Amino acid sequence: MRPSGEQSAAELLANVDNPLSSLTTTTRVKQLLRTHQGRDKLYKVLQYVLRLKLWIAGVDVNLAFRQDAAQHEFTRDERNLMTIVNGRRLFRVGRFVAEFVRMRTTLNLIAQVTADDVRSSSSMAIFLQLQMVADIMARLIMCVKSVCEDIAYMSQKGFLHSNVADAVLRLSVKLAVPVLLVDLLLNTLRLWQGVRHASRSGVLHEAKSSASPPQALLSSCNDESTAQAEDFSLLSRYRSFERNRRASIITLPPSAANAAVLQQTHDESVVHVSNYPKLFWLDFELHWVMVTELKLILDLLVAVSLAKGWQSWKGPVSVAGLLSGCLSVYRVWTYGR
Repeated sequence: MRPSGEQSAAELLANVDNPLSSLTTTTRVKQLLRTHQGRDKLYKVLQYVLRLKLWIAGVDVNLAFRQDAAQHEFTRDERNLMTIVNGRRLFRVGRFVAEFVRMRTTLNLIAQVTADDVRSSSSMAIFLQLQMVADIMARLIMCVKSVCEDIAYMSQKGFLHSNVADAVLRLSVKLAVPVLLVDLLLNTLRLWQGVRHASRSGVLHEAKSSASPPQALLSSCNDESTAQAEDFSLLSRYRSFERNRRASIITLPPSAANAAVLQQTHDESVVHVSNYPKLFWLDFELHWVMVTELKLILDLLVAVSLAKGWQSWKGPVSVAGLLSGCLSVYRVWTYGR
């Protein structure tokens, strides 16, 4: 909070309200060790640590997973790597059910956002509809990819013909690329939208700070409503709709005292920042999006390398997978998912 008479050169406003700040270290450790998501990401880090170690030692890690490798005497690291990879595949068995539920949730959000969107221009509506189509197609492809991984796992365990595993795994790797590209595009638009909101909020905050509490609250609501109508990011629309739905559950009488309390709460949750690195670090939502963006870029590098069979990129891909795993662990530690 700044003194009322102090002038600020900052033009960005970061929302530092963290709903998960009350989580203790014990709770965060439990999130990592007791949840399926946490254990899977810890195994991912170990998987790429072993891949990197074997690459440095000049060992072809793909040999361990070929059917003609029965005569090969595996090292301890190779056996550990195979155990981790098989364990992660076991964790993901039946994942298509969760992907199907996520697809239904996405359809519900699209329907609700479309019904609520009555103020956008025609070009904005078309752009949002294109994002909707891309989002639901990505969820559908992800569901098919999960089914392919389940078929490959059953084939490797002897329930299906052994030749099936290679074919569906190759398809699964290729399906990952368009899904990651769509997620990267949608999250990039959301990040861009968040930066625009932070810049716009920083400019308008001075005018609100000098107004009376009821007027400031009314101005804030009007500005938020206008900004929501101008949102070009589908994920931002999702977020705005969910936030408005939760806010509608708790209602207060429109008195000046309640307006003052709400305005004070809002002011205490925002801070002025002077540059984008601080904004991405302090703003709770933008920090999540930035971490997600970095992880998606690393995952895309790994997926493209596997799909194209780039043998000379095994070292950089192992490093990218390790960094992606570390970001995944950080997300579970910080956000629980």
